[in-house]
Amino acid sequence: MSHTLVVNHSHLDPDWRWLEDSLGGSRFDWRHFTSFDQGWFSGDRPPRAWFGRFMAAHQAVRAAETSGRCLFVSHGPRPAFYASWISGIRGKRINPHLVFSFNFTTLPEGRRRRQMIETFKSVDRFAVYSRLEKDLYAEYFGIAPEKIDFIHFAVAPPNIDKSAALPLDQPYVCAIGSQARDYRLLFEAARALPSVRFCVIAYHAAVTGLTVPPNVTLLQGVTFNFAAQVAAGAQFMVLPLNSGTVHCGHVTTVMAMQMNCPLIATDSVGLHDYLQHGHSAVLVEPKRVDAMVEAIRQGLDNPDKMRSYAERAREYALQHCDERVTVDYFERVLTEFEADGRFSKS
Repeated sequence: MSHTLVVNHSHLDPDWRWLEDSLGGSRFDWRHFTSFDQGWFSGDRPPRAWFGRFMAAHQAVRAAETSGRCLFVSHGPRPAFYASWISGIRGKRINPHLVFSFNFTTLPEGRRRRQMIETFKSVDRFAVYSRLEKDLYAEYFGIAPEKIDFIHFAVAPPNIDKSAALPLDQPYVCAIGSQARDYRLLFEAARALPSVRFCVIAYHAAVTGLTVPPNVTLLQGVTFNFAAQVAAGAQFMVLPLNSGTVHCGHVTTVMAMQMNCPLIATDSVGLHDYLQHGHSAVLVEPKRVDAMVEAIRQGLDNPDKMRSYAERAREYALQHCDERVTVDYFERVLTEFEADGRFSKS
């Protein structure tokens, strides 16, 4: 296989190098472009964030254009949209283009949906984290189903410092993450369980307008590895999602599975590829405060059962959610692109 430049385009931390360390070697050169490395235009606050995304996409597309053999990888639908749109304006198609983590918390509507339908026509392959999303996005964006691959969210386990101090010095239940979360429900459950300590790690936007109960410690702006440490030290993790049809929570779920942390989660179809109720987790009906309270009580009263669930979940994660799964997928797609003659100089 010939030497390949991998252009890694994202809206993530500049130090995040995706698979570079795992693949490396003489077969690949890597160039990383992120909207979080655009100076004053970095971050999530509009309108600066819009310019940051545009600038990162433009830089990435230019890098791909000047390479004779390049695999362009966008992470998430918005980076993919910006890159495809810019390459279309420049009249030089990115070839080939793999979109990883193709996931929507809320599906776009109206003009933005029409724009995405048009720009996504130029994408060669999409990777999603649940089987349900494959059919959903194929229909919603008019994408050929064979261009969408289901792959488990698969990463190396977090590297945590077990000697570092935890946020609480007594047993606690944790909740981590922000996308499509129902913290209103969790806080109501916490009020019904005043003797239980909770540690919640979430962005400000996920808890805006909510009153934090006195038995909840809310943390923001912590590192991913610190969040994993919190999960590893918890009695179990609660994953409250705002409906039974969302396709979010995979990152947090796999973190808990890898950290051997038992899970109580909203019964959402997006998690069915990872968890089984009564086998590797406790899944609770959405929007039911009483059901969540009872699940937490039962979890606290039956620690051995919860630990057995966590062990089964960890075994599943070792088989399906280890970084080697992503590496194997990446190399398989690269081989298929090579066989199909997808590589061509822009």
